[in-house]
Amino acid sequence: MNTKCRVAIIVCLQDQMHNTIGYELLQTLMKPTKTGLNYAPVIVPTMFTERALRAKISLTIMGKFDVIVVIGDFFSGILATMYTEMEPIPTIFVGVSDPVKLGLVESLERPGRAMSGVLANTQDNYLAYAKKIAMFYPYVKRVFIPYDPSCLVGNVERGAIVGAEYLRSQGCEVELQAAFSAQEIMQGINSVIDRCDAVWLLEGCTSGTLIRPISYVCWNNNKILFSSGSRGGIDLGAACSYGVNLESLAHAGVKMLHRYWEGRQSFGLQPVVELFEPRTLFINEPFLLQVGIPRELVAEISKVSGVHMLKIWVNRPM
Repeated sequence: MNTKCRVAIIVCLQDQMHNTIGYELLQTLMKPTKTGLNYAPVIVPTMFTERALRAKISLTIMGKFDVIVVIGDFFSGILATMYTEMEPIPTIFVGVSDPVKLGLVESLERPGRAMSGVLANTQDNYLAYAKKIAMFYPYVKRVFIPYDPSCLVGNVERGAIVGAEYLRSQGCEVELQAAFSAQEIMQGINSVIDRCDAVWLLEGCTSGTLIRPISYVCWNNNKILFSSGSRGGIDLGAACSYGVNLESLAHAGVKMLHRYWEGRQSFGLQPVVELFEPRTLFINEPFLLQVGIPRELVAEISKVSGVHMLKIWVNRPM
């Protein structure tokens, strides 16, 4: 038996979530273990397209690695499709929303296939963040929420409805808009930016093509941008962002890999792990003060349980 587990960590270098999780996995797996069964992890970079991933798997990974680690819904879903066409490689997915709907596993309790992994989202996240947004009332009275009903990430449509219902119960006016493309989301924001106080971006609306344009529209019009994406909002220039601890996702994936390689426990028998730990609320204090939020309120929100102040912020999106 090999004393080193050859691990391919597939990463899109243009994506912050991929970079953070991928390199946390790499650094953790490179540490020696007490069992003597160690790891030889490699970052395998690829573009965010199905064609690029399929080519990378076929040319770079097949026959050369013992385990694949894949990040997010998009790559995981493509890999699951590929496994119907070829012999699967034991795979850990990290940060996936609904592995059953995506066809990655048969159930969360007994995956039953070559894939198992870590969930990133729960329905409660949307309600929890809506409660934090409501703390800004009455300075934020009108909120625009675009969402993609077809997106599987954390059940975005239901999250939008739950968040909107709560904000309305607190006196906010909320405009929901279903948008099935980046162009529709951008058009919706441009059409309401004059009559809203804030835009709330749900997960699934923060693709790379939208991050900078939405940031500029909000900043240039002195509107608050809330983000409940897992990116933590740092690359969004968001004023208030509810980000998941990406390192914790990586560490959960490492534990699953240890159980497989050192404990010889099949991925098909390892339950999918869901992380319930609270997300971190990141506050861009200078911008909140700039748009007229009183310093006392910003300070009060910053003391909320689970809130960490960002120590370094750019004044505008880069």
